[in-house]
Amino acid sequence: MSEVAALTQRIVAAVERVVIGKREAVSNALCALFAEGHVLIEDAPGVAKTQLVKSLARSIGLDFRRIQCT
Repeated sequence: MSEVAALTQRIVAAVERVVIGKREAVSNALCALFAEGHVLIEDAPGVAKTQLVKSLARSIGLDFRRIQCT
């Protein structure tokens, strides 16, 4: 397994300890971050969007900033 794939799997596993059932969203967010892009997460209220991003940021040692658009 490549180094990037192994790192990705470890990050996804760390986030899944906090947020269950969002593997695709985590993988997509990581892909955007590896490409130095941005991520916009849209979903219904109360489905752990903020928690997902907080745990992702924590697992890779980044700060978390939230912009809310309603």
